[in-house]
Amino acid sequence: LSPLAQRLGAVNTLVRRPQGGWLGTNTDVEGFLAPLRDGDWQGQRAVVLGCGGSALAVLAGLEQLGFGSITVAGRNSTALAALQEGCRSWLPALEPLAWTTADEALLLQALAQADLVVNCTPVGMASSSDPMAASRSPLSAAALDRLRPGCGVYDLIYTPRPTALLLGASARGCRAWDGLEMLVAQGAAALRLWSGRDTVPVAAMRQAALERLEPS
Repeated sequence: LSPLAQRLGAVNTLVRRPQGGWLGTNTDVEGFLAPLRDGDWQGQRAVVLGCGGSALAVLAGLEQLGFGSITVAGRNSTALAALQEGCRSWLPALEPLAWTTADEALLLQALAQADLVVNCTPVGMASSSDPMAASRSPLSAAALDRLRPGCGVYDLIYTPRPTALLLGASARGCRAWDGLEMLVAQGAAALRLWSGRDTVPVAAMRQAALERLEPS
């Protein structure tokens, strides 16, 4: 396993070694970072919504960007504690936050100070079995109102485009990114590893993804 795959405890790409055997690695972090690399995030504050599997890759990316404060809001206290323990050795800036429907006070305070908010929950993802799923947002209207204009809001969901979260954030003057670029960039990173080429057809990959996501 590559050092990154070991840190994340997850492999999404296998690469054949020239000397034989396989290397297991992970391109999720590179994908997540793609739309953020042009910004200066050093010392800034991030709030991550959710503590599932995708959150770990997001945290590794935020650490690379130099965020000074990273708050993870989770509804599952056991999963939140496990995430904090798994990151303790390499991400001392992580601050766990219990996210409850009954008491959003701590989350509202964190959002008011945030420079970047990342949604790692599935709330707002389109679902064929639930017509209302795509209309939901992980943040209430009161929580969205706490975001400062210019704050970045990054939703890992890429269907629908835009999500209810990003519609609400954009209406409040926030910068918005969905998960399409992460999807394309992590695939492009894998293709570079498989082909041994530095240049891969990223634009064509993005267009193919857009066409597939267009409603029929």
